Amino acid sequence: MPSPSVTDVGAAPMPGMSVATGAAATTRTAPGTGATTLTGAAIGTATVPAATRPAVATQPAAVAASKAGSPPGPIPAVTPAVTFIIPLHNGAAHITATLASVAVQDPPPPATATAIALHDDASTDGGVGLAVALDALPPLLSAGMSVTLSRSSVRGGVGGARNAAVTATPAGSVLVFLDADDVAAPDRAARSVAAVRHADAAVNAAAATAAAGGGDGARGCPGVLVGGTFTRLPADATPRYTAYHARRWAAATAFRDAPLAMPTLACSRSTWVAAGGFPVGVGVPEDLGFQYAHGARGGGYVKLGGSALVAYRRVVGGASDGLSRRVLLGVRVAAFERLVLRTSGGNTGRAAALGGAAVFPPLDLPGEADATGGCLTPPARDWSSFMIWSAGRDGRQLYGALSPTARASVTAFVDIDPRKVGRSVGGSGGRGAHPGVPVVGLHDLTPPWVCAVALDRGRGYEAAVAAAVARTGAVAGVDFFYLV
Repeated sequence: MPSPSVTDVGAAPMPGMSVATGAAATTRTAPGTGATTLTGAAIGTATVPAATRPAVATQPAAVAASKAGSPPGPIPAVTPAVTFIIPLHNGAAHITATLASVAVQDPPPPATATAIALHDDASTDGGVGLAVALDALPPLLSAGMSVTLSRSSVRGGVGGARNAAVTATPAGSVLVFLDADDVAAPDRAARSVAAVRHADAAVNAAAATAAAGGGDGARGCPGVLVGGTFTRLPADATPRYTAYHARRWAAATAFRDAPLAMPTLACSRSTWVAAGGFPVGVGVPEDLGFQYAHGARGGGYVKLGGSALVAYRRVVGGASDGLSRRVLLGVRVAAFERLVLRTSGGNTGRAAALGGAAVFPPLDLPGEADATGGCLTPPARDWSSFMIWSAGRDGRQLYGALSPTARASVTAFVDIDPRKVGRSVGGSGGRGAHPGVPVVGLHDLTPPWVCAVALDRGRGYEAAVAAAVARTGAVAGVDFFYLV
C-alpha cells in the first residue's frame, strides 16, 4: 500500500480572495511503522517516535486565489470518488467522533476512493483541535484514504474554511460537506456519490434535450446540490427546525430556510465552482449564500428521503448561534427578490430552459424512492405586484427587509385577525418609507402572495392556507411562497 499522506497546502478558496495559510507539507506513515516523518519547507525534515505528537508548524503567507478550471492543488494518482470537506475551528471536543464516522463508511470504499480535506480556520486553541484530528487519522490512513490538511492564520469563517478545503481537492471528486462536530451516517458517502452522479447526468441530459428543442438549454445546467434529512445531537434539540427539514423538497418553502440542510449537502466540485464557492466571513450565513447563488444559475436541488444522512450536533455558541434573525431574513429576502420578483438581474433569460418540470427531470435515483427536487428559476407568472399574508411582526419585518422597489409592489397585507383589518401599515414597525399599505381580510386574498405566518405553531394557519389555495386555485411555488 502506498504511504498515505497528510499535506498542509497553501490553497486560496475562490477568485478574488487570498488566505494566509501554512506552507508545510507533512507526511505521516501508516500506523505500526514506529515513526512519524515530517517534511516541508517550514519545518525541514525530522523523524520522531510515534508516541510523540508532532508540533504542526505553520508559515503564514498570502496565497493568490486559484482560477476556476486551473489545477486545484496536489492531485492524487487516482482521483477520489468522494472527498469529505471538514472545516475546523477549535474543534477538539468532537473532531474524533467526526473522523471516526468517515472511517466506518459502508460499504468500505476501495483504497484512494475516499479522501478527507480538513481546513483549520485560524483556531485559537493553540493547535489542540488540529492535534486531536491528527491523532484520529490512523484508522483512515490504514484504510488507504488520502488526507489533506490546510490552515489559515486569519479567520475566513465557515465558508472560507470550506472553500480552502475544496480548493485543495481534485476536480473529479464529489464533495461531501461534514462539519467538525457532526457524525456522518455509515451510508453517507455511498448515497451522496450515487445521487450526485445520477442527478447531474439526468439534469444535464434534460438541458441538452431542451436545447435540441430550441430552448437555451445549450448553456448547460450547473449540476445539482444533494441533501437529505438529519437527526440531532442531542435528540431533542431544535424540534421545529428538524421537522421543517424533514419535509419533502418544494420550491415554495425554499426561502423559508436554506433549500437544503447544509450538514447534509453534497455536490460535484464543478458545481461548487459554478456557484462561486461559499461567501466568506465570520457571522456570514454561507449556506444560504452558496445555495441561492447555485439556484440563480439554474442549478437543481435534490433531497433524499429515508434514513438520515448525518447526526447534526447542536453546539451552544457555535457558528449558527452568531447569526441574527434579521441577517438571515435579509439574505433570504434578497434571494427571493432575485429569483422570484426579478428585481436584481434574476435568471429570466434561462427560465424556459432551466426552470420547473420542463428541464428538471423526474427523479429516478437508484435506492432513493423518496427523493424529491426541483429548481428555483423564475415562476411563470407576473409578480410585479403581490400581497403579504400577515400584518403581524413577521409580515412587517419581511416588508421592511424588502428593497424599496419590491416594497412598492406590495398591494396589501392580509390577516385573519379582525382587529387588524381596515388598518394600514408601513415598513418594519410602521416606520417604513412607504406607509399606508392597507390590511385586508383573508377573503380578499388573491395571488400572488408571500406567506409570512409560521405554519407549524398550531394556530390553524395550515388549514387557512389550504382553504385559500382551494378558493383561488393558487399553485405553491408559482403563485405563493413561504418566507417564514
